[in-house]
Amino acid sequence: MSFGLLTYETINLGDHVQSIAAKRFLPHVDVLLQRDALQLEPGGEGQVHAILNGWYLERPVNWPPHSRIRPLLVSMHFDTRRMLRQFWIPSPASQMLSPQGREWLIAHGPVGARDPATLELLQRHRIPSWYSGCLTLTLPTPNAARDDVVVACDLPEPYLTAMKRRTTSPVTSVTHLDLMTSGHAQRMAKAQALLDLYARARAVVTTRLHCALPCLAFGTPVLFVPTAPDRRRLQPAFELAHIAKPSAFLSGRFDFDFDAPPPNPELWRPLARQLAERCQDFIQSVPSRIPEVTR
Repeated sequence: MSFGLLTYETINLGDHVQSIAAKRFLPHVDVLLQRDALQLEPGGEGQVHAILNGWYLERPVNWPPHSRIRPLLVSMHFDTRRMLRQFWIPSPASQMLSPQGREWLIAHGPVGARDPATLELLQRHRIPSWYSGCLTLTLPTPNAARDDVVVACDLPEPYLTAMKRRTTSPVTSVTHLDLMTSGHAQRMAKAQALLDLYARARAVVTTRLHCALPCLAFGTPVLFVPTAPDRRRLQPAFELAHIAKPSAFLSGRFDFDFDAPPPNPELWRPLARQLAERCQDFIQSVPSRIPEVTR
């Protein structure tokens, strides 16, 4: 019996933020599971128990996962988009919902959907499912003093300039895109450093889902600016956080004072409680190791 944690071959530290959220529920981590190659032999001993959360899947032909992986399926997003340059290739979601993939999801469900669009997709395919929200909502509220700083996460330059005109506080600009750091431990540390910064900030302005949702958990006032076109994937932030449309943000027609920011909406709390309970129940259901008797 082993416990596994997702790791990634991407440049987006937001993926590792999601693994930080999952890791805190695990008693220990015995193996790392490549999210985009879950069909491979996972290593470890016996069944590998793992929380499978996040975006699926860069390589959907690598689905379903290996038979030794015993998953908790929560906070999952299935991508229904096709690549523009290879439009004839089915979307990741359609490949994952093949008869074999659907059978695996039913066998290991119910599936927790991160967003309403994924929930609707799963229900349309008659897969037992529920709206879980994102596991990053369960990150613990830190006991850190607030710094007099407003953090801008992945704000394009025109937006950053517009924001600086509306605050007297120092502005720290960060990104979730990291091309330089390699190795799971090092990238987890980089992601944790970003979370620590968000937890101490006076306010955060971001275009990143996995910056906005952790800020809700931390109680850090956050403004989400949806510059990416994929609204389906970003829907949790639309529903749970303060929002400023890009045009409104650039023109200053939004109601969010960076120097005296309003508290976040509270709609995320029931989702976080239910997610935490599901994860705790999953871990408690894992049989304890039985020590060998020495003769």
